[in-house]
Order: sequence, then structure tokens, then C-alpha cells
Amino acid sequence: MRHGFRAEKLALPGEDAPLLEAEFRRWFDAYQPMTPVEGELIERMVIASFQRKRIDIARTAIVAEQMRCAEFLIVKAFDDRLPVLKAVIDEQAATVVQELRGSAAGCRWMISRWERLLEVLHQDGTWLGDDRNEAIQLQGFPAFTDLLCHSEQAYLTFMYSYISQKNHHKKYLKLLLSKFRIPDTLRARGRASWMPKAEDCKAWLEALAHAQLDELRKREEYLRTTMEEPSRAEAMLRAMVPAGKPGQDLARYDRMQESSFHKAYEALRKGRLELARTGILPAMADELYREGGDEEPAPSAEPASPAPAAYQKLPASYGDACPDARLSGALENAPNEASGARVTAVDGCGATGCGHQSSRVNAGEAARSEAPAAAEGADEAQGASA
Repeated sequence: MRHGFRAEKLALPGEDAPLLEAEFRRWFDAYQPMTPVEGELIERMVIASFQRKRIDIARTAIVAEQMRCAEFLIVKAFDDRLPVLKAVIDEQAATVVQELRGSAAGCRWMISRWERLLEVLHQDGTWLGDDRNEAIQLQGFPAFTDLLCHSEQAYLTFMYSYISQKNHHKKYLKLLLSKFRIPDTLRARGRASWMPKAEDCKAWLEALAHAQLDELRKREEYLRTTMEEPSRAEAMLRAMVPAGKPGQDLARYDRMQESSFHKAYEALRKGRLELARTGILPAMADELYREGGDEEPAPSAEPASPAPAAYQKLPASYGDACPDARLSGALENAPNEASGARVTAVDGCGATGCGHQSSRVNAGEAARSEAPAAAEGADEAQGASA
């Protein structure tokens, strides 16, 4: 029996349809289906097997893509996160700085900002406007004037940047020196201890920038050598397993195809066992397919016939014969367990182009033909005894 599936319908763009056709042919030659039912089951086995090969190819492609992008994704994760942090640094400066200092990439970004502020300080002699606010925020403090009283470092950065200006307004300086702006720690020490001259204010700001840079550079080196570089080196290893939803979908689809294959195989195996025992062809592929499982067919109340020799070893041309011809050849030498008689009744299969006759056993007729002979023998025996 030849399979009726057209391989080009299953082949995807870029796949070799003749190769798929050869795969179908190889399976059909190996299993030699006797009926359309068996052919259907074998087709399902081939399709499930081919789908699992596609899954392996897709899994390889996903892993290769993950490995190519492993290091890039590490960098991209920080690049995507940075605009979010910059957008909220005004309101959540402490939280943003803490997160930035927690990674080598974040430390490098803060180092670049402090280096820029140091250049501005050398060029302009002070920090004005946004530069001053950025210097305060990079220390983890809000730059709002109403909140300067909560941090001595933020207040001094703001105050010294203002005093370093060449032409600062005394009226605004008076507002900064009000008791509502000065932190409690500075008020307790007295203004003379922390209110330097204008030239000393620039030196204090420069020392602040250098202190921040020194601390951040040490932290960046530590995080880079102990966390970032090992993580990038291991990124290729982590990428060898499909991650996320694509990996989960592949695993689920693989299990589906594996289950489909084994169900079809079990249905084929059960059908052949039943055919060997009863000589009855399976009615439908779907019925056998649904019944496919790990359980053996239920044993018959009568002793089962051994598998016919013609069924156990099929000739080379077996796949080209029609189902009834093969079934007749398989059963014509098999004993009939119900009557003990050989196959006697034959009639045509009706297949187009087929001239064979399929053999069938009518156990009822054989039993009726033997009943009169048995009754006659019993009467003779009774007369002799009388």
C-alpha cells in the first residue's frame, strides 16, 4: 500500500519536499501498512517525527540568536533603564543614585557626569542652574531650595555654587541664609565656621567633584571585575537554553508531537495484535488513535490464534497489494478457533483492478453442517446399546 499524502503540502518554504517524500516512503517501506487505517497511523507517525525535527531546528536557531545577543542585551538593559532613571531623578534622587551605584555601568555613567561637571567648574568657576542641580542630585539629594534644609551637603553645594558667581545678588543670598533654609547642623556650628570666601568656595566644589570621582572609580572597578565581567563571560552559557515564552512554547509543542507519535504507534501496534488474534480489520484510524495507550488489548475468552506466518514476514511486494488480498493471504492458512475448520467460503473484494478473492469463514454454516452428522452418530449408538 502506498501512502496518499502529498509531501509538498507539508513542506514549508525553504524545506526540501523530495526529502520529506523520501521520509514517508522510508517509513511505509519499513512498516508495510496493510490497510488505509494503518497507512493513516503511519502518516501521523511520520508527521509527528518530522515536526519534532523542526522543533530541534527552531530550538537551535533560538539558542544561536540568544548567544549572539547575550552581551548586547546586558548593555541594552542598562541603556533602556537609564532614561527612566533620569526622568525621575528630580523626585527620587536617593533611589536613583542607589540603583546607579549598584552596577558598574551606572558608576561609569555617574563618573562621566562628574567629569563633565569638573570641566564646567574649571571653565566657568562655578555651577549654575542645571549644572548645580545635577551636582546635588548625583549626591542623592533633591535640588529643590525648600528641601535644602534637610541635607548639609546639598545646602553647601547650592550655597557655594551661588557664592562663587562673580555677580551674585545679596538679596537672594539673604534668603539662603534664613533659618528656614539652613540645616540644623550648620546653625548649631555658627555661620563663621562654614561661610568661606568666594575663592574658597570654588576649591570646595572642586574637592567635592574629585572625592566623588575617586570613590566612584574604585566602586566601578570592583563591580566590573567581580560582577560585570564574569556575568558577561557566563552570558553565553546561560543563552544555551531557550528562555522565556519561546522556550516554553517549544517544550510544550515538543511534548504534543511526542504524544501524537506514541499514540499513533500504540494504535498501530494494537491494531496488528488484534488482527493477528481475530482476523478483523480495524474500522477507523481515529478510533484506534484515541484508544492508543500503554495497555495491551484485552485477552479474548477463547485461546488466541498465533500470528499467521504470512503476516509476520511480508514479501517485498506486500506494500503494493490491496488490503483484502493481503488479509486473505495472511488468514487462508490460519486455523478457525470457533469451528476448528479451515477457510472455505470465498467471495470477491470488489476493489477496482483487483482480480483476487478474499476468504471468509462462516462459523455458523460449518457448525450447522456438522450437527446432523453428530445427531445421526448418537442415534446409532443408542440403538446398538438397546
